Amino acid sequence: MKKLVIINLILILIYCILPNEIQKNINETVENTVEEIQKEIISEEQPTEEQKQVSNLNISFDMNLLTKSNITIEELQKGFANTNMQGLEQYFINAENETGINAIYLAGLATHESGWNTSDFAKERNNLFGWQSYDSNLNATKRFTSKEESIMTVARALKKMYLSENGCYFNGYKISDISKRYASDKQHDQKVFRNMQKIVDKIK
Repeated sequence: MKKLVIINLILILIYCILPNEIQKNINETVENTVEEIQKEIISEEQPTEEQKQVSNLNISFDMNLLTKSNITIEELQKGFANTNMQGLEQYFINAENETGINAIYLAGLATHESGWNTSDFAKERNNLFGWQSYDSNLNATKRFTSKEESIMTVARALKKMYLSENGCYFNGYKISDISKRYASDKQHDQKVFRNMQKIVDKIK
């Protein structure tokens, strides 16, 4: 864009001081140059295939959680790189495919609740979500046989109880709608979303 501005300034000077015939020849040359620059600008503005894929991962705080991310296992591997979540990528993708719940949200919820798979509940009970963990009775926290079972069980329960209009905890389809009944922490939704952003930022 700066190139075009400079060319326009040069043209103004040319028209002020040079004879008509010379102006005509220069003008033809400039027009060809401008055309080439415009092609360059258009090419630069076109996203690459990799950029197109990442742009599909755009998230927002008010997103509908039943909007699929269509994230790939390779992308989620980048999002989980250098964390204890590595190796769980396929389970989140499977959960999205089965329930329709955005896999980045599920990952954001799991990483928040489990401290990126470092909490005692995650290590001792395979519970990534603090599922059935109550402030008054932490010992009631559910045990799972595997992390995969934890992810699939919670995704199915979220779809049935929180993200279906006849669900017992249904308030809507946004992050904040789930957090109202999911946790006592008033900032739960914001903390989950921050983890979602961290995952997507690592992919980009």
